[in-house]
Amino acid sequence: MHFSEKITDKKYDRKDINLITLSGLIGSGKSAISRLLVEKFWYEHISIGEMRREAAKKKGIENITEFNKLGELPWNEWEFDLQYEEIQRALDPREKIVLDSRLGFFCQPESFKVWLIVDPMEAARRTFEKRRIIEKCDSIEEFVRAIQERNEWDISRFLKLYRIDISLPVYFDLLVNTTGSAPIYSTSQKNIDMIMDAFVAFKSGKL
Repeated sequence: MHFSEKITDKKYDRKDINLITLSGLIGSGKSAISRLLVEKFWYEHISIGEMRREAAKKKGIENITEFNKLGELPWNEWEFDLQYEEIQRALDPREKIVLDSRLGFFCQPESFKVWLIVDPMEAARRTFEKRRIIEKCDSIEEFVRAIQERNEWDISRFLKLYRIDISLPVYFDLLVNTTGSAPIYSTSQKNIDMIMDAFVAFKSGKL
C-alpha cells in the first residue's frame, strides 16, 4: 500500500487538538507566520521546506526545483517525498506544533488547517528579497514567471503522488490573505490575531 493511502484510526476531540498546519504557495508567508506563532505561543516549529532545502544542500543541490525533479524518479520517491510524508503523519495532533508544510493539511487532517494567500507579485518580491534560489533570476518579473512555473509544477506533482490539488481552499479551516504585509514581520500581527481567534473557535466547535 502506498503510504499516502494509509488511514489513521485515531480520532480526537477538537478541544484536544493543538497542531496547526500552515500551507500556501511560494512566498505566501508560511515561514514568517510560523515563526511568529512559535515565538508568541511557545509552540514547536517544524518546517518541511527547511528539511528539504537542507537535504538538497547536503547533496550539493542549490536549486530546490532540481531536487524536486530528482524526486520524480521512481527509485527516489521515498528519499525525496514519502519520508517527509511519514514524518508529518507520525505527529500527534494533540502536541503544540506549528507545521509549515504544503502537505500538512493532508497528513494531519485533524489539525487546524490554515491556507495563506498572496498576490503573485508580492510573493515574487518576498522571494527575491530573501534571495531564495528557485531559478537564476535577475528581476522581479523573472521571479514571477519562475514562481508561477514552480507552483504549477508542484501542483501537478502532488496531484500525481497524492491525487489532491493543493491550490484548492476547500481543505482548510481558515484562509488568510498575507498580501500587503511588507515587510511581513511588521504588519503580520493582525494575521496572527486572526489565526488565533479562529483557532479558539475551531477548538470550541464554533468553526
